[in-house]
Amino acid sequence: MPLYFWDASALIKRYFSETGSDTVDIIFVHVASSDMITTPFSYTECFSLLVRRHNEGVLNKANFTAAVTAFQSEMMQTGGIRFLPISDASVFASVSLISGHNLNATDAAILQDLLEYQKASSYECILIACDKRLLRAAKLGGVKTLNPQLSSPHEMAAELARL
Repeated sequence: MPLYFWDASALIKRYFSETGSDTVDIIFVHVASSDMITTPFSYTECFSLLVRRHNEGVLNKANFTAAVTAFQSEMMQTGGIRFLPISDASVFASVSLISGHNLNATDAAILQDLLEYQKASSYECILIACDKRLLRAAKLGGVKTLNPQLSSPHEMAAELARL
């Protein structure tokens, strides 16, 4: 069974409706939360995006509160999505990903840690993201990827059944 590694670019779609949200929901239906992993960076990026949408007036107070409550509840539940800590070594090693793939510092550190985790573990990791540069760099690094913006919910359900 693979581990599904969430980047904030895709995970936010679970809590804020935009292109790909229905497909993200399908992933949550078909994949056990114990088979999902993310990073503290992705957690804080998602929270930041919700705050930004609220400050921009895109989310009213009630919808913002509901989204934050659902997000924090799902992320912090016991036995839920696991967090992969980003090591200092991964941060420093990610410089080659920044220069080689034009990634921002956070995405490079997350990808570096994912690559190291996949190499050291017996799990196949699948990156779920919408950031094209991150997806391209991950593929070149040998990581399978899913982009919920490019698949319908039906197509994603079929893809998950094949994995």
